[in-house]
Amino acid sequence: SIAMTYNSDDETTFENIIGRSQIMQDVIEKAKIAAKSDSTIFLHGTSGTGKELFARSIHNASYRKDGPFVAVNCAALPENLIESELFGYEKGSFTGASQKGKTGKFEQANNGTLFLDEIADLPLHLQAKLLRVLQDKKIDRIGGSAQINVNVRIISATHKNLEEMVRNNEFREDLFYRLNVIPLHLPSLKDRGEDVLLCSEYIIKKLCLKMNKSPKRISKEVETMFIGYSWPGNVRELENVLEYAINFSFGDEITAENLPEYFLSNYAKNDNNDESINIESPEIDNLKSMGDITKEYEKKLIRKLISKYGNTTAVKRKIAEKLGMSITTLYRKLNDY
Repeated sequence: SIAMTYNSDDETTFENIIGRSQIMQDVIEKAKIAAKSDSTIFLHGTSGTGKELFARSIHNASYRKDGPFVAVNCAALPENLIESELFGYEKGSFTGASQKGKTGKFEQANNGTLFLDEIADLPLHLQAKLLRVLQDKKIDRIGGSAQINVNVRIISATHKNLEEMVRNNEFREDLFYRLNVIPLHLPSLKDRGEDVLLCSEYIIKKLCLKMNKSPKRISKEVETMFIGYSWPGNVRELENVLEYAINFSFGDEITAENLPEYFLSNYAKNDNNDESINIESPEIDNLKSMGDITKEYEKKLIRKLISKYGNTTAVKRKIAEKLGMSITTLYRKLNDY
Protein backbone atom coordinates (compact mmCIF):
# COMPACT_ATOMS: atom_id res chain seq x y z
CA SER A 1 0.00 0.00 0.00
CA ILE A 2 1.50 3.26 -1.04
CA ALA A 3 0.54 6.07 1.27
CA MET A 4 1.22 8.64 -1.39
CA THR A 5 0.83 12.33 -0.77
CA TYR A 6 0.90 13.21 -4.44
CA ASN A 7 -2.72 12.51 -5.34
CA SER A 8 -5.55 14.73 -4.33
CA ASP A 9 -7.60 12.85 -1.75
CA ASP A 10 -10.75 12.43 -3.81
CA GLU A 11 -8.73 10.42 -6.33
CA THR A 12 -7.66 7.85 -3.77
CA THR A 13 -9.07 4.53 -4.93
CA PHE A 14 -8.02 0.90 -4.75
CA GLU A 15 -6.35 1.43 -8.15
CA ASN A 16 -3.83 3.69 -6.37
CA ILE A 17 -2.80 0.89 -4.04
CA ILE A 18 0.26 -0.78 -5.39
CA GLY A 19 0.94 -4.42 -4.72
CA ARG A 20 0.98 -7.66 -6.64
CA SER A 21 1.80 -9.91 -3.69
CA GLN A 22 -0.91 -12.41 -2.84
CA ILE A 23 -1.19 -11.10 0.73
CA MET A 24 -1.89 -7.58 -0.59
CA GLN A 25 -4.31 -8.74 -3.30
CA ASP A 26 -6.28 -10.64 -0.65
CA VAL A 27 -6.68 -7.66 1.64
CA ILE A 28 -7.65 -5.36 -1.26
CA GLU A 29 -10.26 -7.92 -2.38
CA LYS A 30 -11.69 -8.10 1.14
CA ALA A 31 -11.71 -4.30 1.47
CA LYS A 32 -13.59 -3.92 -1.83
CA ILE A 33 -16.29 -6.30 -0.61
CA ALA A 34 -16.48 -4.56 2.77
CA ALA A 35 -16.77 -1.16 1.07
CA LYS A 36 -20.09 -2.17 -0.49
CA SER A 37 -21.69 -2.76 2.91
CA ASP A 38 -22.17 -0.13 5.59
CA SER A 39 -20.53 -2.18 8.33
CA THR A 40 -17.95 -0.72 10.68
CA ILE A 41 -14.41 -1.52 9.56
CA PHE A 42 -11.32 -1.86 11.72
CA LEU A 43 -7.90 -1.52 10.06
CA HIS A 44 -4.91 -2.94 11.83
CA GLY A 45 -1.32 -2.58 10.68
CA THR A 46 1.99 -1.11 11.75
CA SER A 47 2.93 2.50 11.04
CA GLY A 48 3.29 3.35 7.35
CA THR A 49 1.26 0.45 5.95
CA GLY A 50 -1.31 2.81 4.38
CA LYS A 51 -4.25 2.76 6.81
CA GLU A 52 -5.61 6.14 5.73
CA LEU A 53 -5.11 5.22 2.09
CA PHE A 54 -7.27 2.13 2.64
CA ALA A 55 -9.89 4.13 4.55
CA ARG A 56 -10.17 6.67 1.71
CA SER A 57 -10.31 3.92 -0.93
CA ILE A 58 -13.09 2.17 0.99
CA HIS A 59 -15.02 5.45 1.24
CA ASN A 60 -14.60 6.10 -2.50
CA ALA A 61 -15.82 2.60 -3.36
CA SER A 62 -18.88 2.84 -1.09
CA TYR A 63 -22.32 4.29 -1.75
CA ARG A 64 -21.30 7.20 0.52
CA LYS A 65 -18.61 8.33 -1.94
CA ASP A 66 -20.40 11.62 -2.67
CA GLY A 67 -20.59 12.38 1.05
CA PRO A 68 -17.71 13.78 3.12
CA PHE A 69 -14.64 11.81 4.25
CA VAL A 70 -13.46 13.16 7.60
CA ALA A 71 -10.27 11.92 9.27
CA VAL A 72 -9.38 12.40 12.94
CA ASN A 73 -6.08 11.32 14.47
CA CYS A 74 -6.93 10.49 18.09
CA ALA A 75 -3.23 10.44 19.06
CA ALA A 76 -2.49 13.90 17.65
CA LEU A 77 -5.08 15.75 19.75
CA PRO A 78 -4.57 16.70 23.39
CA GLU A 79 -7.02 14.80 25.61
CA ASN A 80 -9.01 17.90 26.61
CA LEU A 81 -9.68 18.79 22.96
CA ILE A 82 -10.71 15.40 21.59
CA GLU A 83 -14.27 15.65 22.90
CA SER A 84 -14.99 19.06 21.39
CA GLU A 85 -13.26 17.99 18.14
CA LEU A 86 -15.44 14.90 17.80
CA PHE A 87 -18.76 16.13 19.16
CA GLY A 88 -18.58 19.93 18.86
CA TYR A 89 -19.93 22.43 21.39
CA GLU A 90 -22.60 25.08 21.80
CA LYS A 91 -21.57 28.73 22.01
CA GLY A 92 -20.22 29.89 25.37
CA SER A 93 -20.31 26.37 26.81
CA PHE A 94 -16.90 26.79 28.45
CA THR A 95 -14.28 29.49 28.98
CA GLY A 96 -12.51 30.21 25.73
CA ALA A 97 -15.29 28.64 23.67
CA SER A 98 -15.95 30.38 20.38
CA GLN A 99 -19.07 32.57 20.34
CA LYS A 100 -20.37 30.74 17.31
CA GLY A 101 -20.06 27.28 18.82
CA LYS A 102 -18.41 24.52 16.82
CA THR A 103 -19.51 21.63 14.66
CA GLY A 104 -17.77 18.42 15.63
CA LYS A 105 -16.27 15.87 13.23
CA PHE A 106 -19.30 13.58 13.60
CA GLU A 107 -21.61 16.27 12.25
CA GLN A 108 -19.10 17.21 9.53
CA ALA A 109 -19.04 13.56 8.40
CA ASN A 110 -22.83 13.26 8.25
CA ASN A 111 -23.87 11.02 5.30
CA GLY A 112 -20.22 10.18 4.75
CA THR A 113 -17.36 8.34 6.44
CA LEU A 114 -15.57 9.18 9.68
CA PHE A 115 -12.05 7.75 9.92
CA LEU A 116 -10.81 7.47 13.51
CA ASP A 117 -7.09 6.88 13.27
CA GLU A 118 -5.08 5.70 16.32
CA ILE A 119 -8.36 4.77 18.03
CA ALA A 120 -6.37 3.07 20.84
CA ASP A 121 -5.43 6.53 22.11
CA LEU A 122 -9.03 7.56 22.77
CA PRO A 123 -9.42 8.20 26.55
CA LEU A 124 -11.71 5.76 28.40
CA HIS A 125 -14.47 8.28 29.21
CA LEU A 126 -14.73 9.16 25.51
CA GLN A 127 -14.81 5.50 24.57
CA ALA A 128 -18.07 5.30 26.53
CA LYS A 129 -19.44 8.32 24.69
CA LEU A 130 -18.37 6.92 21.30
CA LEU A 131 -20.08 3.62 22.09
CA ARG A 132 -23.35 5.47 22.80
CA VAL A 133 -23.10 7.33 19.51
CA LEU A 134 -22.55 4.07 17.61
CA GLN A 135 -25.60 2.56 19.31
CA ASP A 136 -28.01 5.52 19.14
CA LYS A 137 -26.72 7.30 16.01
CA LYS A 138 -27.16 10.58 17.91
CA ILE A 139 -24.59 12.95 19.39
CA ASP A 140 -24.63 15.51 22.20
CA ARG A 141 -22.66 18.67 21.67
CA ILE A 142 -20.83 19.90 24.77
CA GLY A 143 -23.19 22.33 26.53
CA GLY A 144 -26.04 21.40 24.20
CA SER A 145 -29.41 20.11 25.34
CA ALA A 146 -30.84 18.59 22.16
CA GLN A 147 -29.44 15.42 20.60
CA ILE A 148 -28.40 15.64 16.96
CA ASN A 149 -28.97 12.72 14.56
CA VAL A 150 -25.90 11.61 12.64
CA ASN A 151 -25.56 9.08 9.86
CA VAL A 152 -21.90 8.13 9.50
CA ARG A 153 -19.93 5.08 8.60
CA ILE A 154 -17.04 4.48 11.00
CA ILE A 155 -13.65 3.18 9.94
CA SER A 156 -11.13 3.00 12.76
CA ALA A 157 -7.45 2.08 12.79
CA THR A 158 -4.53 1.53 15.11
CA HIS A 159 -1.07 -0.01 15.11
CA LYS A 160 -1.52 -1.12 18.73
CA ASN A 161 -2.85 -4.48 19.91
CA LEU A 162 -6.42 -3.64 20.92
CA GLU A 163 -7.23 -7.17 22.13
CA GLU A 164 -4.36 -6.95 24.59
CA MET A 165 -5.53 -3.48 25.68
CA VAL A 166 -8.99 -4.95 26.30
CA ARG A 167 -7.43 -7.67 28.48
CA ASN A 168 -5.55 -4.98 30.45
CA ASN A 169 -8.73 -2.89 30.84
CA GLU A 170 -7.22 -0.04 28.80
CA PHE A 171 -9.87 -0.31 26.10
CA ARG A 172 -13.57 -1.06 26.49
CA GLU A 173 -14.47 -4.55 25.37
CA ASP A 174 -17.98 -3.55 24.24
CA LEU A 175 -16.55 -0.75 22.07
CA PHE A 176 -13.91 -3.10 20.65
CA TYR A 177 -16.63 -5.48 19.42
CA ARG A 178 -18.59 -2.57 17.93
CA LEU A 179 -15.55 -1.35 15.99
CA ASN A 180 -14.17 -4.75 15.02
CA VAL A 181 -17.10 -5.91 12.84
CA ILE A 182 -14.94 -6.26 9.73
CA PRO A 183 -11.25 -6.41 10.68
CA LEU A 184 -8.70 -5.94 7.90
CA HIS A 185 -5.04 -6.57 8.59
CA LEU A 186 -2.69 -4.49 6.44
CA PRO A 187 0.54 -6.41 5.83
CA SER A 188 3.99 -5.00 6.56
CA LEU A 189 6.22 -4.24 3.59
CA LYS A 190 8.71 -6.96 4.58
CA ASP A 191 5.96 -9.58 4.22
CA ARG A 192 5.05 -8.43 0.73
CA GLY A 193 7.98 -9.90 -1.22
CA GLU A 194 8.68 -8.20 -4.54
CA ASP A 195 6.14 -5.46 -3.82
CA VAL A 196 8.98 -3.42 -2.35
CA LEU A 197 10.48 -3.13 -5.86
CA LEU A 198 7.12 -2.29 -7.38
CA CYS A 199 6.53 0.42 -4.77
CA SER A 200 10.07 1.76 -5.27
CA GLU A 201 9.51 2.12 -8.99
CA TYR A 202 6.27 4.00 -8.42
CA ILE A 203 7.69 6.27 -5.69
CA ILE A 204 10.78 7.10 -7.76
CA LYS A 205 8.63 8.04 -10.75
CA LYS A 206 6.44 10.32 -8.62
CA LEU A 207 9.35 11.90 -6.73
CA CYS A 208 11.45 12.54 -9.83
CA LEU A 209 8.47 14.34 -11.38
CA LYS A 210 7.87 16.33 -8.24
CA MET A 211 11.57 17.19 -7.81
CA ASN A 212 12.12 17.96 -11.49
CA LYS A 213 14.72 15.25 -11.97
CA SER A 214 15.26 12.91 -14.90
CA PRO A 215 13.92 9.37 -14.32
CA LYS A 216 16.04 7.01 -12.19
CA ARG A 217 16.09 3.34 -11.29
CA ILE A 218 17.64 1.36 -8.44
CA SER A 219 20.70 -0.80 -9.02
CA LYS A 220 20.67 -4.61 -8.68
CA GLU A 221 22.57 -4.30 -5.39
CA VAL A 222 19.97 -1.90 -3.96
CA GLU A 223 17.19 -4.24 -5.12
CA THR A 224 18.76 -7.07 -3.15
CA MET A 225 19.16 -4.83 -0.09
CA PHE A 226 15.56 -3.62 -0.31
CA ILE A 227 14.22 -7.19 -0.51
CA GLY A 228 16.39 -8.29 2.42
CA TYR A 229 15.59 -5.34 4.70
CA SER A 230 12.89 -5.44 7.40
CA TRP A 231 11.34 -1.96 6.76
CA PRO A 232 10.11 -1.16 10.29
CA GLY A 233 8.62 2.12 8.99
CA ASN A 234 7.07 0.36 5.98
CA VAL A 235 6.15 2.38 2.88
CA ARG A 236 6.69 5.68 4.67
CA GLU A 237 10.27 4.66 5.42
CA LEU A 238 10.76 3.50 1.83
CA GLU A 239 9.59 6.93 0.61
CA ASN A 240 12.08 8.69 2.89
CA VAL A 241 15.00 6.46 1.87
CA LEU A 242 14.22 7.02 -1.81
CA GLU A 243 13.74 10.78 -1.49
CA TYR A 244 17.16 10.98 0.18
CA ALA A 245 18.70 8.77 -2.52
CA ILE A 246 17.21 10.80 -5.37
CA ASN A 247 18.70 13.95 -3.87
CA PHE A 248 22.17 12.44 -3.65
CA SER A 249 22.37 10.37 -6.84
CA PHE A 250 23.61 12.13 -9.93
CA GLY A 251 23.40 9.42 -12.57
CA ASP A 252 20.27 7.64 -13.67
CA GLU A 253 20.94 4.75 -11.27
CA ILE A 254 20.53 4.79 -7.50
CA THR A 255 23.36 2.81 -5.90
CA ALA A 256 24.06 1.74 -2.31
CA GLU A 257 26.36 4.77 -1.88
CA ASN A 258 23.36 7.07 -2.39
CA LEU A 259 21.32 5.54 0.45
CA PRO A 260 21.07 7.26 3.85
CA GLU A 261 23.62 6.28 6.52
CA TYR A 262 20.98 5.06 9.01
CA PHE A 263 19.52 2.68 6.42
CA LEU A 264 22.91 1.17 5.64
CA SER A 265 23.76 0.64 9.31
CA ASN A 266 20.32 -0.86 10.05
CA TYR A 267 20.73 -3.12 7.05
CA ALA A 268 24.16 -4.27 8.22
CA LYS A 269 22.80 -4.93 11.71
CA ASN A 270 19.88 -6.88 10.27
CA ASP A 271 22.21 -8.94 8.19
CA ASN A 272 24.69 -9.89 10.86
CA ASN A 273 22.51 -10.83 13.77
CA ASP A 274 20.23 -13.33 12.09
CA GLU A 275 20.13 -15.05 15.48
CA SER A 276 23.48 -16.68 14.92
CA ILE A 277 24.01 -19.87 16.85
CA ASN A 278 26.77 -19.96 19.41
CA ILE A 279 28.47 -23.32 18.96
CA GLU A 280 31.16 -22.67 21.58
CA SER A 281 28.78 -22.65 24.56
CA PRO A 282 25.32 -23.57 23.35
CA GLU A 283 22.39 -22.81 25.68
CA ILE A 284 19.99 -25.70 25.64
CA ASP A 285 16.99 -23.37 26.15
CA ASN A 286 17.90 -21.28 23.13
CA LEU A 287 18.23 -24.21 20.74
CA LYS A 288 16.09 -24.28 17.64
CA SER A 289 15.20 -27.41 15.73
CA MET A 290 17.83 -28.70 13.31
CA GLY A 291 15.49 -27.87 10.43
CA ASP A 292 15.24 -24.23 11.54
CA ILE A 293 19.00 -23.91 11.98
CA THR A 294 19.63 -25.32 8.50
CA LYS A 295 16.97 -23.06 7.01
CA GLU A 296 18.50 -20.01 8.75
CA TYR A 297 21.95 -20.85 7.40
CA GLU A 298 20.65 -21.58 3.91
CA LYS A 299 18.77 -18.27 3.88
CA LYS A 300 21.91 -16.30 4.86
CA LEU A 301 24.04 -18.15 2.33
CA ILE A 302 21.65 -17.61 -0.60
CA ARG A 303 21.24 -13.91 0.32
CA LYS A 304 25.01 -13.42 0.53
CA LEU A 305 25.61 -15.14 -2.82
CA ILE A 306 22.98 -13.07 -4.59
CA SER A 307 24.13 -9.78 -3.09
CA LYS A 308 27.71 -10.67 -4.09
CA TYR A 309 27.12 -12.00 -7.61
CA GLY A 310 23.91 -10.26 -8.65
CA ASN A 311 20.30 -11.19 -9.20
CA THR A 312 20.47 -12.47 -12.76
CA THR A 313 18.95 -15.75 -13.97
CA ALA A 314 22.41 -17.03 -14.90
CA VAL A 315 23.68 -16.44 -11.35
CA LYS A 316 20.59 -18.14 -9.89
CA ARG A 317 21.08 -21.16 -12.17
CA LYS A 318 24.67 -21.49 -11.05
CA ILE A 319 23.76 -21.18 -7.35
CA ALA A 320 21.01 -23.79 -7.72
CA GLU A 321 23.39 -26.16 -9.51
CA LYS A 322 26.12 -25.75 -6.85
CA LEU A 323 23.64 -26.26 -4.00
CA GLY A 324 22.21 -29.34 -5.71
CA MET A 325 18.66 -28.06 -6.10
CA SER A 326 16.44 -27.29 -9.08
CA ILE A 327 16.06 -23.70 -10.23
CA THR A 328 12.35 -23.80 -9.27
CA THR A 329 13.26 -24.85 -5.71
CA LEU A 330 15.70 -21.95 -5.51
CA TYR A 331 13.03 -19.51 -6.73
CA ARG A 332 10.62 -20.89 -4.14
CA LYS A 333 13.22 -20.43 -1.40
CA LEU A 334 13.96 -16.88 -2.58
CA ASN A 335 10.25 -16.21 -2.40
CA ASP A 336 10.03 -17.61 1.12
CA TYR A 337 13.00 -15.58 2.30
